[in-house]
Amino acid sequence: MERHALDCFNILQKLRDELGTDVPIQQAQILMLVAVFPDIVSKDLCSWLNMLPAGLSRNIKRLSQYKGKDGQIYGYNLMEARPSLDSGRQFSYRLTDKGVELIKKLGLTVKEGGDVRLQKG
Repeated sequence: MERHALDCFNILQKLRDELGTDVPIQQAQILMLVAVFPDIVSKDLCSWLNMLPAGLSRNIKRLSQYKGKDGQIYGYNLMEARPSLDSGRQFSYRLTDKGVELIKKLGLTVKEGGDVRLQKG
């Protein structure tokens, strides 16, 4: 158990080294869930993280890339949102190439094609 906790700590520390020390744990959780479950939808992220949609949106905005009112580009550009194929009112999320590189740099694996636990059957 000690080794597992230390591994988790080291992964989070590497993430902070890459992105800066102000990365909230919620953003790390979102990033890792999107790595494991490509095309996960907002509803599932909110449910798994016990997070309100507004909070999820703020965190995803920071992990994505967006243009501010001043015209500058902000965000980490680690993931992107797309309209969900199942519901036009929801978004699904995937890692960008930069996000995949970061996950691999952290020593983690990116799941290709989603996870069977999220597939409708």
